[in-house]
Parts: sequence; C-alpha cells; structure tokens
Amino acid sequence: MVRDRCGRTERAPATAAALVLVAGCTITPTEPTAGAAPDVAQPNVLVLFADDLRRDGVAALGDANVRTPHLDRLVHEGLSFDKAYVAGSIHGAVCMPSRAMLMTGRHFRELPLTITSTWSVPVEERGLCEYPTLFEVFDNAGYETFMTGKWHNGAPMLRRGLDGGGSIFLGGMSDHDKVPVHDFDPTGKYGSEGKSVGKSFSSQLFADEAIDFLQSRKPGDDPFFTYVAFTAPHDPRMAPEEWEAQYPPSDSDVPPNFMPGHPYPIGDMHVRDEELAAFPRTRGEIAQHVASYYAMIAHLDDQVGRILEALEESGQAENTIVALVGDNGLAVGQHGLVGKQNLYEHSSGVPFVLVGPGIAHGSSGALTYIHDLFPTLCEISGIDVPESVTARSLAPEIAEAAGRRPHRDAVPKRKLLVTSYGVGSSDPLKDGQMRAVTDGRYKLIHSKFQESDVTRLYDLDADPWELTDLSQDPKLGTLRRELESELSGAW
Repeated sequence: MVRDRCGRTERAPATAAALVLVAGCTITPTEPTAGAAPDVAQPNVLVLFADDLRRDGVAALGDANVRTPHLDRLVHEGLSFDKAYVAGSIHGAVCMPSRAMLMTGRHFRELPLTITSTWSVPVEERGLCEYPTLFEVFDNAGYETFMTGKWHNGAPMLRRGLDGGGSIFLGGMSDHDKVPVHDFDPTGKYGSEGKSVGKSFSSQLFADEAIDFLQSRKPGDDPFFTYVAFTAPHDPRMAPEEWEAQYPPSDSDVPPNFMPGHPYPIGDMHVRDEELAAFPRTRGEIAQHVASYYAMIAHLDDQVGRILEALEESGQAENTIVALVGDNGLAVGQHGLVGKQNLYEHSSGVPFVLVGPGIAHGSSGALTYIHDLFPTLCEISGIDVPESVTARSLAPEIAEAAGRRPHRDAVPKRKLLVTSYGVGSSDPLKDGQMRAVTDGRYKLIHSKFQESDVTRLYDLDADPWELTDLSQDPKLGTLRRELESELSGAW
C-alpha cells in the first residue's frame, strides 16, 4: 500500500511486541528486543481522547466530587502518568496543536501551521503535513485503522492511512446534540455529500460508532487501531438532563484557588473561553460551571464504559492496549480563569493512562508530554518508530512498572519539562505570552503582557493549587535560576 508522503511503498506485517506483551506478565527478561516473543499476538490499540479533560477530572486522579467509575477502572488497572502535560499552543484553540502533536509525535513548534493553526493558511493548504501520522504507521504495520469524533487538523490528513471511520467531526466545537459529522471519505475531501447532523449527544454518538466497529469485526481480522476523539467535556456544558440533575451546583464545588479575577494581567483574559463567565467571577456562577463540567465528564465516563463493555464482549480486551488521554485541561474558576489559555496545572495537566497486555498497574512521576503516546504505542506494539518522531517513548516506565529492566538504549527520563502559551504574536510585551518549566516538584511560570512581567514559583507537592509564590525565597534562589535558564528558547 503506497504512502507517498511518508516514503513507504508497501504494507508489511509488524513483528511481535518488543516488550514481551503477555497479559498479567510477571517475567523479567534481561534485554527485551523486537521479536522476542513470536507467539504473542500483535496487540490491538484503542485510543480514547477527551476534549478539555483536566487531570483531576478523573476521580481516581484527584477530584472526589465527580463520579467516573469507568475512567477510574482504567486508572486502577493500568499505568497512570501523573505528570503528563500538553506542550502548549500559540493561540487560544489549544486543542488544535495538541491533536497535531498526538498524531505526529512532534512538538507544536516543530509542526507547520497547516495543521496547528489551519485558519492562518490558504484553504488549499489546510491539513497538509509531510510527517507520518499514527494512522499511517499502524496501517503500514498491518493494522485496520478506524476513527470517530473530532478531527481539528484539516481533512487531507485523513486520507493518509485511515481505513475507515464514522461520525467524523471536522470542526473545533459545536452543540453536543447537533454535531455536524461526515461519513468516512477515503478521498479525504469531505464535501457536502455524506455530511449530516448527529442524531444523539456527541459522546454517545462517537461511542456508538466505536461499538459498531468493534462488533463488526470477525475472527482472523487484522489487529485494529481505533481512535475515539470525544468533544466532551468541552463547552457548551450541556450534559443530558438526567446527568445534569445528578450534579446540582454546590459551594463545595468552588475550588480552593477560586479568585474573582486573575492576580496579574495576562493577554488572553478576554478570549472566548474566558467570556463564558462574568467579570468579576462569583462563587455562585463558578459553582454552576463546575457542576456542569462534572455532569459532562460523568456522561462521558458512562459512554467510555459502553465502549469497554463492547471490547470485552468482542473477546479482544486482553489483547488490546487502551490509552486514555486528554488534549488539555481547563480552569473552570481556578485563579480567576475559566479557560485553558494558561500554564497552571489545571489547564496544562492532563490524564494519561495506559492499560493492556504487559502493562502493570501503578503510577509514574515521569515528566510526560501527551505526544509521547506516539512512540510509546509504536514500541509496545513492535513497530519501528518513524525518524520524524521527536517525542520520548514511555516504554522504560512500562518495563519498570512490570518489574522488567528497560532496554539499554532507552532514552533517559526528562529532568525538566517546558510548556509555553502565546496569544499569537511574536511580541510577548504586546499581546502576552507565558512560559513554564517544572522538575516534577517545583514549577516556575514566567508571564509577559504589556508592562506586566511576572515570575511565580510553586512547590507542587506542598501547594498543588498553586497559591503560594516562592520566587523570592532566598533558599530557592539557585533553583529559580536553573529553571529560568531552561526557558530562554521558549519564546
């Protein structure tokens, strides 16, 4: 099967998984290598990608006020990366570069505007990208690739390596009960033919498509790579009535770091997301926003449960890697903010959980970007990682959690992780930009906007709500300088 843009001329079967993927594995090979277990079936892959789901939006990862039994099940059965972040964005639609990074395994600054900022380029260039996608890589390895849900990076990419799909949403957001969707179009044109309005709530609509796909498969079919890109819990926060009723607004929903306004000027205080609540913020209005956010998450969780049930019924659950990832977080009242156009933990921190054969239960504090998923899925599926990928495979953490020794060539863990957000101009003094760096415990945020130039340093272990600034603490002066030195190239 020809894939011109990634330089491949044929489709070849992949080897068995490099990390000896055996369900419930407890063995400890000394040096795992590709092909070490030829009798192990090539694993299927199911990616569940949520929109605006912050890390503590999963109850098992932080917030006991929301009920997410099915997402919690993934956390309890799999390996959770508790320091996972989206790298950032150069504009307010953070989800667009986020999805581009996930699909290419490259940082947004290494990607063209044609997929990270599609509105900024001519129509005919939108969706063009030279780098291979997850779909292409798995398709060329013999997988049947399928997607449903949100695709925010230009339709042309969808003709590269995608074998099928249903209810494909090419936009950024819509009412959840009126999602404009397309049937799968192998040409990648996605014109008016095959376009319709979804007849059910978005999360159910996309779950139905994933379930139909799982139920359509027959014994002996190729392994599958299925990508389910939800639009929940992104606003408008309009969960089905029975779910909204389960979460009446309460003062207990107001976060400890609630503020009527942000403590210092930043550039995107009046971006669309921030205009969803009045200024100054009030506890009552924020309580309503949080309650509605919980209802959206709870409904999403229920639909994930339906997909997992269908996976079990298909008989493929024990040989399927399930990845749960969020494209970015959301403030919803924290630090006087409502949106995700900032670098606090609530907006840049996301859930990142892997479940499946050879993946032991546990948690990892490794500093992780969500686009690390690309090389990780390749490596644990026994597929060569394309040279274009610059993200880091998490296979060493998977090996360690299962009691295995990482491969001697494994890339070392990051010591620091940098995130950045810009309003869109190259002049941070005019329009506002933020940069942040963390070593896993301490996090430094540097913000510039017009005359405002602010540095904040937080101890995330002692102060997870990021309320106490330690930037002037003389005991941390050396640490502050070390962290600041890492930000020189972030804008």
